[in-house]
Amino acid sequence: VDTKLWNPDFIKIAEQIGLIKPLTEWILQTVCDQMAVWNSEGFSDIHTAVNISPDHFLDKGLVSLITETLETKGIAFNKLELEVTESTVQTNAQNLSAFQRLKDLGISVAIDDFGTGYSSFSSLKHMNVDILKIDKSFIDDILTDEKTQVLVSSMIRMGHNLGYKIIAEGIESHAQLQLLQQLQCDIGQGY
Repeated sequence: VDTKLWNPDFIKIAEQIGLIKPLTEWILQTVCDQMAVWNSEGFSDIHTAVNISPDHFLDKGLVSLITETLETKGIAFNKLELEVTESTVQTNAQNLSAFQRLKDLGISVAIDDFGTGYSSFSSLKHMNVDILKIDKSFIDDILTDEKTQVLVSSMIRMGHNLGYKIIAEGIESHAQLQLLQQLQCDIGQGY
């Protein structure tokens, strides 16, 4: 994505004007089309992540849309990861049910931008997710701020103890990568 064209308010605006659902459907179709191409070229072990808006995540038709799209394109369910923000992580029955239905299908669920929202330990206790993605804002300061190092180390240990894979977002230097490896972070993601 050309960062000059990217507006951080884009998703909020799409939600406000009612375009988030068709936009999500288009993105899901496009991603699955690309995955089908990769499969046909012999790259069937690629996992792909798609961000889902909190507003669309609880749409009753989302699970059906995902199921139909993956089946139509011949994509294995366990090759798709859905990323939702911390604001989606709540303990109400509707959220828990949506997470469970996706998990039952074999789809991975990640909590994106972890550490920046309002999730509580209670929410994490009830959520059935696979991955916590530590927000880039923590990684930016990890080399210069001791408190940030303690927080990231704690998030990694806590996540592992809860059975989650941990991804650090926004790694921009080799020194950041080395420190995260020492802290036993599972996966690093560039910016």
